[in-house]
Amino acid sequence: MENYFKMNFTAAQVNAMTNLALAHMGDGVYELLVRGMLCTRGDKTVQKLHRDTVELVKAPTQARFADK
Repeated sequence: MENYFKMNFTAAQVNAMTNLALAHMGDGVYELLVRGMLCTRGDKTVQKLHRDTVELVKAPTQARFADK
């Protein structure tokens, strides 16, 4: 069985990925960082954690942060 959680791409494999594939991977990493940050900020309901995550991870919010 293949282990899909072990990410050991070669340079050739990374270079073969499309920009959209790399952006997809980056979005996942960014979302994980945002989720971790929100969880450390105190007690919130699951619904509030989800809403705050979506608000921070969506493209327009990321664009505003990038402009700053």
